[in-house]
Amino acid sequence: MTQAALSSLVSALSRPGLHWGLAETGDPAALFLQEAAAMARARPPRLAEFTAGRLAARRAMQAAGCPPAAIPQGADRAPIWPRGLRGSISHAGGLAIAVIASDGQSPGLDLEPLTAIDPALAAEIRRPDEDGDLLRLFSAKEAAFKALYPLVGVMFGFHGMHVDLSRGFARLTDHPETATIAPDFHSARFPVFQATDGGLLMSLCTIRPEYLA
Repeated sequence: MTQAALSSLVSALSRPGLHWGLAETGDPAALFLQEAAAMARARPPRLAEFTAGRLAARRAMQAAGCPPAAIPQGADRAPIWPRGLRGSISHAGGLAIAVIASDGQSPGLDLEPLTAIDPALAAEIRRPDEDGDLLRLFSAKEAAFKALYPLVGVMFGFHGMHVDLSRGFARLTDHPETATIAPDFHSARFPVFQATDGGLLMSLCTIRPEYLA
């Protein structure tokens, strides 16, 4: 798993309005005060992962022409992006990748090693009306949730989202956990893109501004 593989995945999934940043390691001393405070009790592996993610995010901000800024962690552990930006961070195999948008769209990103998921988890991840590889379903749902959650503020499980891998979209389902989400989101289909390289699977979901009113 290398940055070269990540760069290849970015090339495969790049879309207009998105800006990317990659990182392998980072110095915790470079964290902003708000970020360091959130990690004060973190174990070294988690601190390293968090630091690399923030470094990747700031590189994405630089690519977008934005000055570096703190990205604190909310009570729900989700990143709090600077005003005017939406973004997503993911990690796998000691690598971190971030994507941001400044044009109003909400991106969600998931990076996974290409290793099989325990079949015992299939019923938790896959709905009866879904087909396809379990890892791809898992990753697509993770990316779609990360794109949607900042907009709706509602936590829901895997069965609250239906993914059609063959047609490349995700949608909300009529599930008790999604009942409070606005109807406009329920009627929408959100595009999901996937690519593999260097033993990694990356999934990207983008929600356009027309769903954000």
